[in-house]
Amino acid sequence: MVELSALREKELAPLVNALDSLDLQGYTYISVRAPSKFEKEQEKEIVDLLGTVASRGWRIVLHPDAIRDVVLWNSFGPLLLIENMDKRNICGRTERELSEIFARLPEAGLCFDIGHCRQVDPTMNEAYLILRAFGRLLFLYARMPGFVLSVCITKPSLAGRTVHGCGIITWLIVG
Repeated sequence: MVELSALREKELAPLVNALDSLDLQGYTYISVRAPSKFEKEQEKEIVDLLGTVASRGWRIVLHPDAIRDVVLWNSFGPLLLIENMDKRNICGRTERELSEIFARLPEAGLCFDIGHCRQVDPTMNEAYLILRAFGRLLFLYARMPGFVLSVCITKPSLAGRTVHGCGIITWLIVG
């Protein structure tokens, strides 16, 4: 599993231009982090560049507050993953805010950042609400000091799920 990052708009074109030269054959799951901030006028160009990523069948991880024209992003269908956000962001922090986003992007999946959830709600009740509401969890991102664990869950149901990556994650969802 590998995630390529272009969090800054100026990093996206060089990354897309380098895709053919990267040796990624050993990875069964590849995703690209889309730029998190850009001008409204740049949105179509960014979506067009990310189209190259989508044409390879790779997922695109997007911060929800970067979306201005939802129609452009809907074109990625299930390859688009919306990341839940932390307190610094204006949307996508809670189940309610994510519900509004997924209503406009019905095929998108969720990139669940457990660290963001804990920062928004230390009780982790919000994490429970998000996971209960969006059973289509496709990607988990967990950070601890000096350690990052990313695991792709390709089958959203608990029974018979397939997990790519190193390590085992056990979810206990009650309700």
